[in-house]
Amino acid sequence: MGKLMATYTVRPAKETPGGYKCLSDSDQVRTLTHAPTIYFYPPVNVSLESATEILRHSLSEALVIFYPLAGQLHWIDGGSLELECNTLGALLIAIESEAKIDDFGDFRPTQEIRAFIPSLDYKKPIHELPLLLVQVTKFSYGGMSLGLGISGLKSPMASNPTVSPFLDRSVLLALEHLTAPVFDHPEYSTQPLLIGKQDNMEEQGRSC
Repeated sequence: MGKLMATYTVRPAKETPGGYKCLSDSDQVRTLTHAPTIYFYPPVNVSLESATEILRHSLSEALVIFYPLAGQLHWIDGGSLELECNTLGALLIAIESEAKIDDFGDFRPTQEIRAFIPSLDYKKPIHELPLLLVQVTKFSYGGMSLGLGISGLKSPMASNPTVSPFLDRSVLLALEHLTAPVFDHPEYSTQPLLIGKQDNMEEQGRSC
């Protein structure tokens, strides 16, 4: 589909808070894949190299505000996940493609369309998977695309860029001496495996 021109790990432009953040109960039962979004742009008089440098700078500044997206997930006791804010960064790649917009028809989610978002091997340990994936693709006719993959277990975002996101996750911490629930929560129990399967890795790797 295209030629890989560059790969970068983009970290926050400034020092950001570290430590660990809790995830909500709803986050704990989501798939571990990345939610895809792709934007297409008309021809512009900008080289792929210039566009990538602009994007690297902008992304590093954005990660100062949304610093949890530069972190990693970790399994903890009890089979739960938590987010480590360690500024290891987001993945950014630049691609040159001979394809044209007309090649993709009605933009249904095909493998060809998926090629505009960085792919990951979800069989790797979860702490090796970046939470944010970014791909800029330059087409032969001059147009460009921006593909994003954001972890389904992402931190809250601000809908208004002038409002800082609320990133305090301490409200999710369990208090001491909680009363045991008086009813079952089957959604948090170990789920049965599909017939003929030895584990649930295939289900965890399914797209959102």
